[in-house]
Amino acid sequence: MKEVTRIANLFQDDIKKSAEELGWYHRRYRDVIGKFGSASDFDELVIYDGKSLGLECKMLGTGKANPKSFSFNKVSVDQMEGLVKFSKQFGSKGYILVNFRYLNNHKGEAYALTIQEFLYLRWAFPNHEDFIKEYPRNDKSIPLEYFRENVLQLERLGNGWDLRKLI
Repeated sequence: MKEVTRIANLFQDDIKKSAEELGWYHRRYRDVIGKFGSASDFDELVIYDGKSLGLECKMLGTGKANPKSFSFNKVSVDQMEGLVKFSKQFGSKGYILVNFRYLNNHKGEAYALTIQEFLYLRWAFPNHEDFIKEYPRNDKSIPLEYFRENVLQLERLGNGWDLRKLI
């Protein structure tokens, strides 16, 4: 059980290292999962120069197969609502960070979607004619190719990821 927990936190560990390398304030919120779902609105709080980031970190590809898409179901209703509420605060932004872990190298590729972008895509993939035509059979997830073509990609920074574009 301990090994599973460790794997699940690799991307969050990267984000912590990123904040430390940049000299930014960082706080990790523990997920307490019970019969009523997750107790935290997001995984990480990062603050720099009066601006704050609420980050929900999702890591894909811990098994043998690398996922080719990110399921909308990986973000809970509580997390969506928490990030929306957080992003309405002055100087705050809510993001879903997605790490396709083992693509190209051991850290893979990382992308940042604002909560507003995520909610739009959650609606658009099954309902918008252009999305249906361009990405058939992807009404429940965002394909990796969409991330590569349209989503802000985080660059590597030391032992983590460069979060400066998120501010």
